[in-house]
Amino acid sequence: LKGLSAGTYRVRFDAQSGNLRSIFLGGSTDYNSATTQSITTADINNVDVTIPAGKSISGTIMNTVPAAIQGACVTAYKQNGQDGFWGGAWAGGSCTNAAGEFLIRGLEDGDYKLRIEPPMNSDYGPGYFTESGNPSKSADDGQVFTIGSSITNLSQILLTGPKFTATVKDGSTPVANVCITAYKKVNNYGWGDWGGSSCSGTDGKVNIRGLTSGDYTFEVRPNAGDYQNGWYVQSATTSQTKSDAT
Repeated sequence: LKGLSAGTYRVRFDAQSGNLRSIFLGGSTDYNSATTQSITTADINNVDVTIPAGKSISGTIMNTVPAAIQGACVTAYKQNGQDGFWGGAWAGGSCTNAAGEFLIRGLEDGDYKLRIEPPMNSDYGPGYFTESGNPSKSADDGQVFTIGSSITNLSQILLTGPKFTATVKDGSTPVANVCITAYKKVNNYGWGDWGGSSCSGTDGKVNIRGLTSGDYTFEVRPNAGDYQNGWYVQSATTSQTKSDAT
């Protein structure tokens, strides 16, 4: 590494081939536990690191025909007791080839959930691997895979579903970088279950694909300009009050 300014660093090593784990200097796989390295004006040489072998998860992603789905990306999230939005700490990922096959390498022993993101511009829905073979939108419903040795021959079937399309405008002018999130109603309390999201391009168009049947509200979050956050109201401007949402 060249051109570093003086300061304190955490150094991560990622193998570019083979079934090796990604680690930080000092041997930890956790950012918060990683050894820090102070750099002043002097070079630091001969930092030797042994990268341990890891385990892998592999399988196929298909549709209901069944036919292989190319370009679906599978991400492994390690369960750490502090799951967060995606259901765990990111541990690795892989996108399917023409045969629908994925292979995630370099995983350490532990419990994992797997999330599938369908190919761009498809009508398949995202979700987490389940024992039923069809992904669930909720991380809580995701199957836990315990890795002590490599896991092979997993399979999930992606389902298509309805989509929500809209064009975000300021008057008659399309607005880019506005993100809309669909929440499926499950009861009369809270926002509901996350169903999907999409952000507008320069044409202002938003397309949330792969929704399951049900009642939804749509949160609108602009990431540019001085626009307010709000909720989608049919044939009207957004409202900051969720009870007004269509």
